[in-house]
Amino acid sequence: MRGGLGGIDEHCACNFYYRGGVVVTGWRVDFDKNMEAKMKEIKDLTDDELNEAAAIEVMGWHKSMGFFWKNIGTDGTDELINNWNPTSDLNQAFEAVKKLQTKNERIYHFACGTYHDGEVFVEIENITTDDLIGHSDNDNIARAICEAALMAVRA
Repeated sequence: MRGGLGGIDEHCACNFYYRGGVVVTGWRVDFDKNMEAKMKEIKDLTDDELNEAAAIEVMGWHKSMGFFWKNIGTDGTDELINNWNPTSDLNQAFEAVKKLQTKNERIYHFACGTYHDGEVFVEIENITTDDLIGHSDNDNIARAICEAALMAVRA
């Protein structure tokens, strides 16, 4: 599996973790810079640390992918906006993620990115959804993320 608690390889654009079926944390990884592990064991992170990481992820990684998960599920819509221009305050994302925080300790790992040949991958635990998508355009990435999120929630 690409990416994990121990580290991230050069193929992985970002890593999310789910606690109780919602995104709780993720870090942006730059393809062009030296890869280094940016994860701590999730049990050692406080809720505030998890929320802050997830908020940073919303403001950063989604910008790089060209779309934004606008409401992060807070109102049940998970609206995707293509070509989002990140002018919102980071605190807005932080507060939205805090509303999603749960004490449920079930943890799901979610990785999404593109291989060097442009093929998109989305993985949860040892489940891959590579077969759901064929190209690396925004629509397919967005669809893959939605599929992956549903899989995590239903697990």
